Amino acid sequence: MIISIPLILRVVPPNGVYGFRTASTQSNSAIWYPANTFMGWALLVAAAISAVVLLILPATVKRWLLWAAFLVPMFGAIVASFVYLNGLIESGPL
Repeated sequence: MIISIPLILRVVPPNGVYGFRTASTQSNSAIWYPANTFMGWALLVAAAISAVVLLILPATVKRWLLWAAFLVPMFGAIVASFVYLNGLIESGPL
């Protein structure tokens, strides 16, 4: 959850280490900030969902289910971010 806050607040400039780094986002700061803000929110929601599911699951649950409770929401956040990025790119020059 903590790593999503700087993305949401738009304080992370285009860089090669941290953020939603694709060729499209790194070459255009008008795309970088909205794409990273969306991904920050998506990751925050995914982390909250994972936390709630992990708290609800019993301690005796299989290890693969613990991983799934973490990975499925994260995968959903990543997919949603790429869909959003595609919409930004298709909407034309910003």
